Amino acid sequence: MVQKKKTNKAASFPSHEFFIQNHGDIAVTAMVLFFIGLVFQKLIKKSHLSKSKLSKFNESAQLGVFYVASLALLGYIFYLEQFPLSISFLWDEYPHKYHVLHQKLFFIVQIAYWIHIFPEIYFQKVRKEDMPQQITYSSLYLVFLTAGYFMNFSRLAMLLIAVHYACELLFHLARFLKIIEKEEISKLLFYMWAVCFVVGRLFTFVCAFLTFWVGLAKSELDLIDIKSGNFNSFSN
Repeated sequence: MVQKKKTNKAASFPSHEFFIQNHGDIAVTAMVLFFIGLVFQKLIKKSHLSKSKLSKFNESAQLGVFYVASLALLGYIFYLEQFPLSISFLWDEYPHKYHVLHQKLFFIVQIAYWIHIFPEIYFQKVRKEDMPQQITYSSLYLVFLTAGYFMNFSRLAMLLIAVHYACELLFHLARFLKIIEKEEISKLLFYMWAVCFVVGRLFTFVCAFLTFWVGLAKSELDLIDIKSGNFNSFSN
């Protein structure tokens, strides 16, 4: 007799089976986050930072961890979906409205994170001179991610946000090291960030141009089709 192989189906999230299957990964993640928190607390105590530096320290530490986690999830999504190494994947089969669980989870977490920044600014009593900058970049992230998800440009949104987060991670790592007086390493990272910033913006422009004015232009609609989720129209 030939025995049938058992197929392990991935449990849906959130469900009891999901947490049973992934309890090991969840526990490791929690321990890593706890360890990172302890490291940051020790660095703060040793550094004796001023209020201004402490505010920047907290911002860079929080955003740095968030960017790393986001990039790891994006890498997993790109690997899981096996997107082809071709620029045309950005517009092929548009609209991209059939999102797998991990894509939905990514956008939900991203949108929720940037929304939470607004009450955090108030409750943490951020300095007035720092408020406009934080409100501006949080609003831009929120608009970009929300539009990318609900207008079904998720592939383009994920690729561009990955490039941007990678550049911003360099900046916050450099600022973090500067605050704890690791000047030589921070100077090198600031230089790398400056190069990455320019290359990243150029990459963003090229991808957006090829997607909207080359790829999607071939199948442009006269009017937006909300039912099918197709927003590929430049008609008024």
